[in-house]
Amino acid sequence: MVFNKHLTRITGSAMVAALLISTTPVAATESVINEDGRRTEMTQTQNLLQSYQGGYIESELDSNTPVYDSGISTFAELPLAFPDDASVFDTMYPQTRDQNPYGTCWSFASMGLAEYDLINDGTVDKNVDFSELQLAYFAYNFVTDPLGGTAGDVAKYYNENGLSYLQRGGNFEYSSRRLAQWIGPVDEAVVPYSQADSTLDSGLDDKYAYSYSKAHLKNAYEINIHENADEVKANIMEHGAAGVMYYHNDSAMRFYSFDSAGHYTYYDTARRGLGHAVILVGWDDNFSKENFPESLRPENDGAWLVRNSWGTYCDYFWMSYDNESLLDTAWVFDFSDDDGLDHNYQLDGGIEVYNTKLTNRLANVFTVPKKADGEYEKLREVSLSFTRIADVGYTIDVYTDLTNPSDPLSGEKQTQATTTGNTAFAGIYSVELAEPVELKPGSTFAVVVSVDKSALDYEQATKIATGDTLLWDRQVSRGNGKSLYYSSGGYTVYLYGNFCIKAFTSDETRHAEPENELTAKGYSVDLTALVRANLYAAFSADIMDDAGAMVRFAYPDGTFAEEPLSAFETTEYNHTQVKKITYEAVPAKLTEKVEISVIKSDGTKSNGFAFAPADYLNDLIKTDSDSVSKNIAKALLDYGAYAQLYFNVDTSDLANKELTDDVVGDLTTEEILKMTVDGNTASMSNGDLEYIGSSLVCRNGTDIKLYFINKNSLALDEILQKYNIDVTNEKTGRLDSSEFSAELDGKLFCIRIKSILPKLLSTDYTITFSNSGVSSYGVVSPYSYIRRAVQGDDIQLRNLCKALYLYGRAAS
Repeated sequence: MVFNKHLTRITGSAMVAALLISTTPVAATESVINEDGRRTEMTQTQNLLQSYQGGYIESELDSNTPVYDSGISTFAELPLAFPDDASVFDTMYPQTRDQNPYGTCWSFASMGLAEYDLINDGTVDKNVDFSELQLAYFAYNFVTDPLGGTAGDVAKYYNENGLSYLQRGGNFEYSSRRLAQWIGPVDEAVVPYSQADSTLDSGLDDKYAYSYSKAHLKNAYEINIHENADEVKANIMEHGAAGVMYYHNDSAMRFYSFDSAGHYTYYDTARRGLGHAVILVGWDDNFSKENFPESLRPENDGAWLVRNSWGTYCDYFWMSYDNESLLDTAWVFDFSDDDGLDHNYQLDGGIEVYNTKLTNRLANVFTVPKKADGEYEKLREVSLSFTRIADVGYTIDVYTDLTNPSDPLSGEKQTQATTTGNTAFAGIYSVELAEPVELKPGSTFAVVVSVDKSALDYEQATKIATGDTLLWDRQVSRGNGKSLYYSSGGYTVYLYGNFCIKAFTSDETRHAEPENELTAKGYSVDLTALVRANLYAAFSADIMDDAGAMVRFAYPDGTFAEEPLSAFETTEYNHTQVKKITYEAVPAKLTEKVEISVIKSDGTKSNGFAFAPADYLNDLIKTDSDSVSKNIAKALLDYGAYAQLYFNVDTSDLANKELTDDVVGDLTTEEILKMTVDGNTASMSNGDLEYIGSSLVCRNGTDIKLYFINKNSLALDEILQKYNIDVTNEKTGRLDSSEFSAELDGKLFCIRIKSILPKLLSTDYTITFSNSGVSSYGVVSPYSYIRRAVQGDDIQLRNLCKALYLYGRAAS
């Protein structure tokens, strides 16, 4: 189960009765711990609760969160309760983690956000388990990034001088900074939580900072939960969870049996207790205030569903919307584990940032390392940090090959890459450039950002000490000449820290350009329209640049046909630009392999690729989970096989040879007669023409051909001058001149209705002859012919028409 990244309506009543996710409590209902810490009838539960207290240090970003107003209401479809099936917490997501015995709730909540988001993306499953210890350790102990851009940024924690880093706590600002620096997440097995205590003395190897990361943080949103609650809900649906901080007061956590199972509830009326981080994974607008104990009951209905990090104790609980200590910011993390990016050019290794107010035009300058011959990088995305301001308009420009590293405009402006946009919430944003930019090894480039308000962040740091005893040494590189701002007609070095502008690149290798090359990327067969075979092919540049290049279709009998390459559609297949090479596939020749190649203007021929439509149809039946597509493919293979038998085409290799069921043989004439209507009520005879019957022509679509005795042996031009002929389909309307034709077949006059789609075989066609205000008309249907054929003596024709009937039913 993957939640689509769109707002979809989830129906159903409130989850209260269905959400039975709490474990059996180990304490009585409404057990209370006194606020002054006195122990009155302390239970096992209360002792356990005390070991979990603390762990979150309120950040400036947790309060006074900017309110974002898009000006458009987009939440009419938000459900009153989400999810509507609580079993997803067992079937889709990991079991709750246990931070005991350390104050690391913030790291557990952050890794929970990562796990839930990637599960919702469909790229990992419930077995994902990221290391909370790795994030906690490197939040406090920084390692210079692999490219060396953060040299001079320092964070080192001295556990021996006071409270250890495991007990001091942290916050979502810490985790968002480190994750944006591509420090983690890593698998739990690489840095297990069981090793936490040993890190107090021996630390962690620096290699675990960057080298084992499993995903990249793309975006981090700070949403005001009190003013933008619907935005929080929408993001929970999309990303799986939102991280929040509240002040935990033991007496506000209750186990209350308001239904057959009972649930943990939380409601406080003041900011008392220690900071605690959790993630919101659902809500219920109708969660009754009566579900809270009478002695501690909010004024209004509604509650958030909270996932905790205390193991099975209070694993999930309901927090009232009225909760006083819930701070403003709901944090949403958006990750990708397959973005194709290899390098993070960055200067800001600090863990705290502030927005600069000196200028609205800023730049970071980076240098590309030297590489082996043929290797280079492409700049694809830029990360911008606006953690204190919402709704920021920005423009990103890229300058390459700088001649003066102190002047970000001294290189070549890559105008094709210029990218503009607006942020929504405060936070961190990864912006894909309008076009990637090639970066030469050893060159210097600049990312120049213009904003419509002073919003861009820069790094800052302060040391933390107790008297003269240093606890946490934090420094950032200042005035290194790589972060510059526009002032007085030129760019000046920013002296207070580095701007939070990052550049994300991918490794590329330059290969010798191939020539005269066709690369098959995939193939398909149109099922419900006319039967066409499609090859999705990429071609070398010399072929694409050749205006006279011809696509050659070579058939097994040695004949071939050619069409201009330029006549075929250019499209995208698996992120690659290709030509969609299409040819008509006659049902009787579904097993015929057609080789497709290109003949250039100079007569040289590319390599070829051959496939038969039956190859694709059989593959689809084996691999596609869509039962409708499978049924159509099977019906088309049967139709093709019986067409082979009827027209005596390569009957040793029948199209349906891999099918195990015989639906055509099982279909009775009586069933067809029961399911069809004889629409052949033709009365189109006049003084010149007498209707005598019809036939079906098996092409890539089905033609119906109507036959008339030409009583007066008129020439075709004479008939067309004398009579105005109209053909109308009951479903699609009047046919244009390309969809039917009038012709002579020996002494007979014929009307051919062309390329009838399978799904339209059951429809009626009205043919009208008009002459000087006098009209004659009749109604015919492909099903009328099928009805007559299945009642005839020709077994092969009966089977062919049965197969055609089943194909039409499947396609419709």
